[in-house]
Parts: sequence; C-alpha cells; structure tokens
Amino acid sequence: MKLNLSIARHPRRGAGLLLAFFFLASPSCSDSDKESGAAPPPPPTPSACADPALPTTVPGLAESAATPSAISLQPASAGPGQPVYVTIEGSLPTPCYKLSRMEEKRDGCSIFLNPVMIDKGEICIQVIGSFKETYTLTAPDLPGRYWIIAGKSSAISSLLEVTL
Repeated sequence: MKLNLSIARHPRRGAGLLLAFFFLASPSCSDSDKESGAAPPPPPTPSACADPALPTTVPGLAESAATPSAISLQPASAGPGQPVYVTIEGSLPTPCYKLSRMEEKRDGCSIFLNPVMIDKGEICIQVIGSFKETYTLTAPDLPGRYWIIAGKSSAISSLLEVTL
C-alpha cells in the first residue's frame, strides 16, 4: 500500500493544512500585550490582605509524597519581619523516608509550605511513617491576614495575623 500525501489530489486537506498554518503563524494576544508595554499588576497593598480568600490550589510546588495532616503557628499573630514557628505533622510512605527540606512559596495573601521527602535507601518495613517538623517562617512585611497552607491541599491551613 502506497501513501500519497499530495495536496493537489486532496484540496480539502490542503486548505485545512493552510488554515492550520495561518493560525499557528499569527501572533497570539499575549505577544501583542508584550509589544504594547502593558505594565504588570501592582504588588498587594496592606489592605489587599485584610480578608483574604483561602486558595483552593497550590501554584507550582514540586511533587511530594509527604502528606501533612496538621499545622500550628506559634505565635498566631506577629509583627512584620518577625519569626513565626510553623509546626507541620503528617505521614510518610514508610519509616525509611525523611524530610529533606521545606519548600516555601508566597503568592499574594497566601504562604504555601510543602514538605519534601527523600528515601534513606534502607530496607524497611511497609508501614506508614510519620513526621513532625517545625519550620521558622518570617512574617510578611505588610500588615494583614495571611493563609499558611501545608502541602498540596488548602484543607491543612492556618491564618497568620501580621500587625504593626
């Protein structure tokens, strides 16, 4: 069986390919925005975090099998730039895993903490392991209320009040 991909024999396919090329070659809306010099949105102001909504998804954090189940803040209210001790408890796939670091991502009125784990490379019993880790967080510089969210779900969260 011989395949013939000639446009001349299949004018409908040729027109479709030409149309697809036209759409792929045309500039997108985002390119025109860049050319017009549109300014990025301003950073949040102190009033922007007066009553923040709890986000439902965590943007751009690395995958982790460490599963947080509880979070606590000490103190629950702090001044700008002051330390806040965040204790996160949860589970690991087996006792042979340990936390290697805590990823922190700030997005508006939310601070996302993601416990990242590593396998110690040992032979291990197949039961669920646990962890309890205290992380020192620096309070945001602007007064307001901020959600502190642990892991991939906003179900494990606590509210931090930053006051002057």
